[in-house]
Amino acid sequence: APDSPEAELHAGTVDTDMPTAKLDRPRDDDELELERPVIRSRTSGPDPTSTSSLHDLQAPYQLRRLRRYRDIYPSDATANVEPSSSSMDATLFVVKTKTLQVDVEVATAEEHVEYALKDPIIQEYLLAEYPKDKLQEAMNSEMNKMDEFQVADVAATSSLTPEQLAGALDFTWVHRWKGNEIRSRLCVRGFKQHVDDIDDTYASTPVLLILKVLLVHALAVNWSIFTYDVTTAFLHAVLDPSADPIFVWAPEEYYPSNTTLWRLKRAVYGLRTAPREWQDHFAEERLRKNFKRLKSNGNVYIHQQFQIVILAYVDDLMIFGDPQHIMDFEKHLQEVFLIKRTGHLNEEGSKIRFLGRSLQRTNSGILMFEEPEYYMQILKELGMENCKEASTPASSTTPTPTDVDDALDASQHALYRRMVGKLQWQHLLRPDAAFTIKELARDLTSPTESSFRRLKYLMKYFKGTMHYKLLIQPKVRLDANTASDCNLVIPSDANWAGCPTTRRSTSGVLIEYLGASVHFVSRTQSLVAQSSAESELYAIGTAISEGLHIRSFLQEASFVRNMAIEVQTDSSSAKSIAKQFGTSRKTRHIQLRYLFMQDLVRCGIVQLTKIAGDSNPADIFTKFVKLDVLRRHLQRVGLVIDRSQDIFQVSTSWSRPNIQLMKVTSGSQCIKSSSTSSALLIGCIHMSVTLESDNNFDTCASTP
Repeated sequence: APDSPEAELHAGTVDTDMPTAKLDRPRDDDELELERPVIRSRTSGPDPTSTSSLHDLQAPYQLRRLRRYRDIYPSDATANVEPSSSSMDATLFVVKTKTLQVDVEVATAEEHVEYALKDPIIQEYLLAEYPKDKLQEAMNSEMNKMDEFQVADVAATSSLTPEQLAGALDFTWVHRWKGNEIRSRLCVRGFKQHVDDIDDTYASTPVLLILKVLLVHALAVNWSIFTYDVTTAFLHAVLDPSADPIFVWAPEEYYPSNTTLWRLKRAVYGLRTAPREWQDHFAEERLRKNFKRLKSNGNVYIHQQFQIVILAYVDDLMIFGDPQHIMDFEKHLQEVFLIKRTGHLNEEGSKIRFLGRSLQRTNSGILMFEEPEYYMQILKELGMENCKEASTPASSTTPTPTDVDDALDASQHALYRRMVGKLQWQHLLRPDAAFTIKELARDLTSPTESSFRRLKYLMKYFKGTMHYKLLIQPKVRLDANTASDCNLVIPSDANWAGCPTTRRSTSGVLIEYLGASVHFVSRTQSLVAQSSAESELYAIGTAISEGLHIRSFLQEASFVRNMAIEVQTDSSSAKSIAKQFGTSRKTRHIQLRYLFMQDLVRCGIVQLTKIAGDSNPADIFTKFVKLDVLRRHLQRVGLVIDRSQDIFQVSTSWSRPNIQLMKVTSGSQCIKSSSTSSALLIGCIHMSVTLESDNNFDTCASTP
């Protein structure tokens, strides 16, 4: 009570983080006011009833950097802090309080936590690329998500030990344009995070092979396909509270005094353990709904009863199944995740992006491709926008080692590595250039002038064939309610001692599921084969290893009941070695790890068949081939030409080597093509093109 003899005036100094700021103890009780304290957060806005809030909107951020004191004022007291004058440069503050009888330990340390600013402080260098108002809006939106998910507890530096302060991490902002809006992400600089076991940071990602297999099966059983995106996926995962706490310095754009830290409670982007935490959290949520996580690929979840398949790529989901069951499942997802639908592949012409590739639905299948802009960017970096086109990925002449082959300088070496890395990213969509890209990648450590010339030659080929697309189209229809019996057809081939320097061979493998090409391999063998039969045997071993992976996946998913692996080879000697038991006098040097195929053949899992050399499509994965050989096999490996793009540009690169000019009496010229499915007649005034196919794309086996 104010009139009590035990009444005592309690006042203190409030640190405003300004050197000249000062608080005077009030002297006159008549000036004291009593009202309940109002704690204003960053997002709630100013209190219109507070006197200090009138100055808060006008004062610069230095005057708004106030700190909240814990346990200084009781619940019935107020600390109204306001400038002593209306000047914007005022630094003198007056505290109006009320004399109350409270139990306060004078020796108690005052732990203070800084307020977060309502709007961030924008660095000057960012304003050159982003408008200030949009950037502030994007950053405030990200901070609001942090508040919604309760990402962290705020802690003052005085409450932490020196060891915790020394191990505190930092935040950084990542900004990028997404359409007309700015996407801002608050990330932890996790490379400084201490992890006891590096294996705890591992999180698997799906491979393109599994996506192709799922697309083929979905088309065969007539499933619907939808894609979804989980907003701020990592923030859904809760960190283990029993583990060592992770402290991060609060973002300085909102906490400019650098005296506040966050104790993380959720997996913030940038943490080394965040991908693993999110993947485990998503798996736990799926298991609660009776989904089965496949061991053959940890990113695939299957619900056997409702026949729903989920392929998860971090925060991107592709869901296969009956449309009604998917709609019901979508409602459940919205209850546990912030999720939105991003597209589908259920109608002709529908198009999505998934796993970094473009997918488009056609009347008979799904096209998988890379946008032409991707190739044009590489051509631009190489300065080859106006280069001529090439008809093959590389010259079919066998390269010979030369003693004089200058190495690239540092700048050209960096350019070579960057360009080949981009080609490696998309090579799984271009089986016609798989061997060429593999050979370029072998020279990454020490490329030479000849390596750079081969790179440029390949880009000339891509300029004329950038509209080639991989067609996913099964030739067999299945019943979605029953598991069927089918085989994997895997042609294999090898080029014995194809490398002129190391004399190592190259294995080539093509995998077909339900008649559709789902995977191919072009790989240099790790051992030097002493005969062509031995190199072909190693290629068969590679084919069986790749086939066993797909077989395990299909059987675990209950897509098939019984599945045999049919390996096709054009080597009778390798076929005989694989079918016999043990080694002979001529094969005793072959390592035992390549003879596991003998047991698989004897138990019926693997079937070996003979294929003619001219009909083996795996031939294009083992060496540089001529144009006629390349054209012969492209249809089987799944490449088609999209005629909705620039068909004439694509077709000219194929027709040029086979063009014959013949003079006619009318003054016109007839271009005669060796292809029987096309005829081009160019006159003095007009040009007519006759095509047999009525589809939107044509197979590469026939020149349009």
